[in-house]
Amino acid sequence: MDLKEIDAELERLKLLRTEAVLKEAHKLSLQHYEEACALIPQLVAIIRRLDEINYLPQRIAQVVATEEGKVNPGQYLKKPRAPVMPHG
Repeated sequence: MDLKEIDAELERLKLLRTEAVLKEAHKLSLQHYEEACALIPQLVAIIRRLDEINYLPQRIAQVVATEEGKVNPGQYLKKPRAPVMPHG
C-alpha cells in the first residue's frame, strides 16, 4: 500500500467510526425516550396520590395546579417527544 491508499483507508475507517458512534448515541436516546414514556404516567399518578393524602410538597402543587388551584399534573406532564436520528 502506498501512502495515499493508507490515508484513504484511514479516512474511510474514521467515517465508519463516526457513523457507529451516532447510531449508538441514537440507540441510547431511544432507550431513554422509552423509559421516560413509561415513567411519566407513573409520575402523574404519584403526584395525584400525594395530593390526595396531603403529602404533596407545596412547590410541586403550585407548579402542577390549574388557574383554579386544582392539582392536575396530567395537564402539564406530557409524553416526551421522540428523538430524531440525525441525517449523516
